[in-house]
Amino acid sequence: MMKKHTRTLKKGALAFSLLDNHHIEEVHYHNIQINQFRGNEIFGSISDIFLRFRKENQAYSLFDYVKKYAVGDDYLHLIGRIRKIDFEIILTLASENLWFYQVSLSGKAENLDVVYVQDVGLGDKNGVQANELYLSQYLDHRILIKNGSNIICSRQNLGTPNPLLAQGALDIRITNYCTDQMQWLGQNYKISGEPVLLNQDLPNLNYQFELATIALQTERFSLNGKKTFAFYGYVIKHQDQPVTEAFFLQDIIRQYQVIKQTSSNLNFEQNTRALSKNIGKNPLVCRDFALKELDEIFGDRLFPEEKNNILLSFFTKDYAHVVLREKERELERPTGHIITSLNSLNELDKDLLTSTNYSYGLFNAQVAAGNTSMNKFLSANRGLLNNGRITGQRIYVKIDEYYQILGVPSAYEMGLNYAKWYYALASDLIEVCVFMSGQQNKINMTISSKCGLKYDYLLSHQIVMGEHEYINDYQLNFRESDFLFNCATDSFQFSTYPELSYKLHIINPDFTVHDDRFFYDDQRKRDSSLVIVKFTKETQIKLTIQGTIGTKAFDDGNLANFEHEKVTYQKYYEQLLNGLHFEASKGDFADRLNITSLWFAHNAMVHYAVPHGLEQVGGAAWGTRDVAQGPMEFFLATSNYALARDILLKVFSYEHENSGEWPQWFFFDRYGFASDGCHGDIIFWPLKALADYLFVTSDYSLLAEKAPYFNQEKMVSIEEHVVNSFDAIEKRLIKPYDLISYAGGDWDDTLQPASKKMETRLVSSWTQALAYQTLNQLSRVLHTHSPLFAKVSDLVKRIQKGYQKHCFRDGVLAGFIEIQDNGSFRYLLHPFDDVTKIHYRLIPMTRSIIGELASPQEAETFDQIIDNHLTFMDGIRLMDRPAQYNGGISRHFLRAEQASNVGREISLLYMHAQIRYIEAMAKLGRADKVTHALLQVMPLDLVSMVPNAALRQANAYFSSSDGYYFDRYRYQEEFARLKDGSVPVRGGWRIYSSGPGIFIGTLIKKVLGIRLSKESIIIDPVVNQKFNGLKVSFSIKGQPITLIYHVEKIPYQKIEICQNGKLLPSGKMFNPYRAAGLKISYDDLDTKSTDIDVYLK
Repeated sequence: MMKKHTRTLKKGALAFSLLDNHHIEEVHYHNIQINQFRGNEIFGSISDIFLRFRKENQAYSLFDYVKKYAVGDDYLHLIGRIRKIDFEIILTLASENLWFYQVSLSGKAENLDVVYVQDVGLGDKNGVQANELYLSQYLDHRILIKNGSNIICSRQNLGTPNPLLAQGALDIRITNYCTDQMQWLGQNYKISGEPVLLNQDLPNLNYQFELATIALQTERFSLNGKKTFAFYGYVIKHQDQPVTEAFFLQDIIRQYQVIKQTSSNLNFEQNTRALSKNIGKNPLVCRDFALKELDEIFGDRLFPEEKNNILLSFFTKDYAHVVLREKERELERPTGHIITSLNSLNELDKDLLTSTNYSYGLFNAQVAAGNTSMNKFLSANRGLLNNGRITGQRIYVKIDEYYQILGVPSAYEMGLNYAKWYYALASDLIEVCVFMSGQQNKINMTISSKCGLKYDYLLSHQIVMGEHEYINDYQLNFRESDFLFNCATDSFQFSTYPELSYKLHIINPDFTVHDDRFFYDDQRKRDSSLVIVKFTKETQIKLTIQGTIGTKAFDDGNLANFEHEKVTYQKYYEQLLNGLHFEASKGDFADRLNITSLWFAHNAMVHYAVPHGLEQVGGAAWGTRDVAQGPMEFFLATSNYALARDILLKVFSYEHENSGEWPQWFFFDRYGFASDGCHGDIIFWPLKALADYLFVTSDYSLLAEKAPYFNQEKMVSIEEHVVNSFDAIEKRLIKPYDLISYAGGDWDDTLQPASKKMETRLVSSWTQALAYQTLNQLSRVLHTHSPLFAKVSDLVKRIQKGYQKHCFRDGVLAGFIEIQDNGSFRYLLHPFDDVTKIHYRLIPMTRSIIGELASPQEAETFDQIIDNHLTFMDGIRLMDRPAQYNGGISRHFLRAEQASNVGREISLLYMHAQIRYIEAMAKLGRADKVTHALLQVMPLDLVSMVPNAALRQANAYFSSSDGYYFDRYRYQEEFARLKDGSVPVRGGWRIYSSGPGIFIGTLIKKVLGIRLSKESIIIDPVVNQKFNGLKVSFSIKGQPITLIYHVEKIPYQKIEICQNGKLLPSGKMFNPYRAAGLKISYDDLDTKSTDIDVYLK
């Protein structure tokens, strides 16, 4: 195991790992990690105790002023002095589930208070470290008041056990509190490194966000002699119900009286400041650019974003995105970017190199070859506010005798394969550029002074060589300018990928190599994960990072040409998008579509090829449902048929032979991990993807291709795989109703059933509609090609009958149907639902329209219901009200009733479902609704469509639009405010979603109406006046064409397709809900003329 120097206090199952700076590294109770983020020797930890002189607005961390200390098996005793105030801190593990920080102050002073801060993970260690943000979404904070003092109780609602942490104080009142780092540290912490509330009263507000941190502020007091009080933490391994009273307080008081009377002779040691005095703790603060400087660097600005007449961000003419420091100051989610080497256009490349970077000076993080979870070279980002500051690759520059870490720059620029940080100083401009090589697994990096000034630099790298920090050792061989990193031979990674390796190549001839001892005056090694490279008096630094799982050889490491690689990526994405480009004679609508299409294509390829996101750093897997939608629909719409075929072959190889179903998710590499179970809809997605592929390509040879079953060597044809799944579907039908059982859930992961009984007795009408659509499409493409598929038509009829007979009550489609023991039905998520009180659910209605299962009259009713009950200022919500939250106790559904945070699916506006709404409205011909909803998905200039939209990154797909509520209770009470826009909405998690791929597929095929098949093109647009005059470039069988849209009437009654001024011969398509588009044979197109006019009349 990788070494990190700590000392451990232990009492039974309770253990505190402490750093030499006396801060907490980790706290564990049994296998539960109490804190959220590891502390480190350089920057300390979130956990802290501050003495504040309120009149002078000055605050001091007591740990920074320790003079001497004593440590035992279960205690730490610190003695120090601040401004003539002597202090003592005694951390005592009183029992295996209780600890005290006893604080004694001696001296004379007025108007003081103390703030105690502790970040909270409160979950299984692996779960916390996999994603701290996710675990925090399920932490419920309860504020209890006892004797006028606040006690904060945090309970983990997710899964079991449900640990509880109570924090408060004795012998002093807690008058103020806050519950999240976003309150305590604030967004500006990324820039300043100082907590925003350091010298302010805490707000007494329970903010249930993603960075659970309890800060407790004592009452103010004057000191004239000695004052002693204590903060405590009390943990319970499993608390099955939310806490409503402080039942534990008497036990805490009793144990405190015992430790107060305990005395011992201690041997104190002198405390020496280990951290070198020339290492600055806060980030370098640069200046803002003047507009003239921005003009010189970036040229013309597209879509400038302003607030209070201050420029925040913009796009360049080649669609790079530039974010300025002023915007970063206000963002909760820091601007970030993922770059990756280029995937083949024929099949998935399992040996791609990827790197994630963030605006706040995290230049390369989660660098990984192949698997983005298991194969990390450099560590991933932790949190949102740049606390910790040792993850990944960091840069320090020596200015005024201090090494200062580079943080938020004056400007941060993102291109498809690169990021640049511009640090404007008083008399210089330092530029950091990181860019990926397209055809090589190589990250290129330069650091340069634009004025030619010489600086000393430190480059810090936190090495992982595995899944998480401090798990694996690693092998490092140094040869001249090359650092060669390999996995330890006893690691799981080595047993799976023995050739997994990375090379850091330094191009500058003069540098020195150090470990973390460089940072400390006492020269003690404390953290073996850090590798430091020092440069002296350099105007420019050049280096490269390469990585491989063994299929790609390292080159000499020389720097690639930036402009060449930039053009390579632009051409690649142009080809990937099949030449898709928009042009208009006026307005910015074409640029808006171009920018969004380009960046969503980038996001879609991250989701497909190197699965992870900016918040969801854990990934590496394909969700069966996700890969069958986003990548498949993207590739089929853009004629990347080889990639689509490759997906199908891989997905079918993960079908279970015995059950005929697929896992919910799986790793597509040698690790071979897969989920144990799946939701009830999962079985249909591979089949639907197959039907879509066959409809577009007519490539029936795929059915004879062979693929194994999961974890088996036996190869069977795709046709046999499909037949096996038909048998599984037959078993899933609840007799005699012909309804598909819910199993582990459906598309909405928050609505997983709370009881096993619901898995077999509950029916999702959305899954029923999806089953019909899937099998109906399969019957159309397969019935003439194999007698084995004759039974599919029977399944289609039975599923349709079950839907029509049982899924409606009084003409309204229910979200769920629960079959009672006596055979009667209970309708849930329906106007007659008196259990959940939720009356309407979006996705069964949209899927019924998309799949042509709803009659025209039913579709019209669905449209009206969506208008009246589910349409909000920021888009279309999943339900007309949220699931009831009662402290995290599940009665009907799991995560919907467990999550304390109003985010992601809980906020009920998931962009994936919004895009499906667009598809449904396109099916109905509602052009204005299609366009409006389409623009609501685009983060670019979103405020023009969603006036209550909070600031967000404009080139990244957001998976959800989250109402800005502090907790679930306010959300439930004030849900209606989302309709009138009186509550702001913010963007949820970014990039790692099937949404970008679905968006592009929907834009091309359903909105622009361009659908290609083997022998013909279908043109079936659903566009409004915004598209009038729009020119859309695209390719048909490698030949470029330009469609010119002439929108004369909406909804149109007639469509005419002309080339060279003449009507093209065409056949009319069928749509049960509206006038349909036209089908044109490729043979009837004039290949010498590229322009095709589309008239909607």
